[in-house]
Amino acid sequence: MRLDPTGFPYVRMINDPGDDTPVDTVLADFSALLARDQSFLLMSEKDMTDTEQSPANGKKVALWMKANKAEMRRLIRGHIHVQPERGKRLAAKAFALATEKAFGHGPP
Repeated sequence: MRLDPTGFPYVRMINDPGDDTPVDTVLADFSALLARDQSFLLMSEKDMTDTEQSPANGKKVALWMKANKAEMRRLIRGHIHVQPERGKRLAAKAFALATEKAFGHGPP
């Protein structure tokens, strides 16, 4: 996964097959977004649930999210995910619940 902030405050999360962006790069990019101290909206498409990562990378992400949870809740205003395939769209609901819990946004 990688982030594309060129349309800030609309930030695209891109998960292309074979994308080997290091997790440290993604976390640094997220940190840079939070350092702007401006609200933003995450947008993604395709299958965001198809991301395999090593246990070590999973731990890095979990620790980063824990350390930045308050800033994420304050600055991320929402996450729009477009999935044209019905089956994958239904499967993405679990991913949506996880991001809602992590980022603090979702349905009222």
